[in-house]
Amino acid sequence: MSHVVVLSSGFLAFARHMGVIAALEDRGVVPTAIVGVSSGAVVGALWASGLNVAEMRAFLGDAPPYKSLRARWPWASPGPGLVSLDGLAARLREVLPARFDTLPRPFGAGVVRRTDGACRLIQEGDLVEAVTASCAIPYLFGPRTVNGEPCVDGGAKDRIFLDAALEAFPAECSYVHVVGASAVGRQQRSGVVDQQLERAATRTRLVVIRTPRSEASFASLGDVDAQVEAARRLTLQALDAA
Repeated sequence: MSHVVVLSSGFLAFARHMGVIAALEDRGVVPTAIVGVSSGAVVGALWASGLNVAEMRAFLGDAPPYKSLRARWPWASPGPGLVSLDGLAARLREVLPARFDTLPRPFGAGVVRRTDGACRLIQEGDLVEAVTASCAIPYLFGPRTVNGEPCVDGGAKDRIFLDAALEAFPAECSYVHVVGASAVGRQQRSGVVDQQLERAATRTRLVVIRTPRSEASFASLGDVDAQVEAARRLTLQALDAA
């Protein structure tokens, strides 16, 4: 059976995603494809590259997230943003393959093209640039150039990219992890999520896993292990109820 796993956007929600993956692996779910947006793109790419949860946990560590950020000239090319994600990109290049086509598992990263606001599921080219772009909150972080185009955080418009995921990776069963949304634009973005879930239920066996927002901030990732375990338990409950 083909399985696609979708990991939603969620502010620094690395631990929540790792908990979901831990539960899926406990139940023997082996994805045929993975799609991630924002923090989900980071964890999804690590998973697609072959890292297990313990290795992801070691890579992410407990260092405050701000240590991976760099100040930038606000109007530098390829677009506005106060902070650069060059530090995150450098760290990801230490563990990820250079390009999508060298990943052991198919993977897609959700981004928004800055020039026209179009949502795009990137599946080819520079892997790290696509993942980093998926994390680039508009105007806070500078855009990243992906396949020649300036791109920013996919979660700004579409938290799950589920329509695009099923178009790219048709699957008999889809596991969608939705992290609790931040207050900014919550109603509109939640509506986009709900519409996609409704459409997906007509074309795939759908398992929706919902977890709270992360307890992280730029100053601290919080209690990572506790967040992982809480998400693992919620995922097992969702799997049992499906």
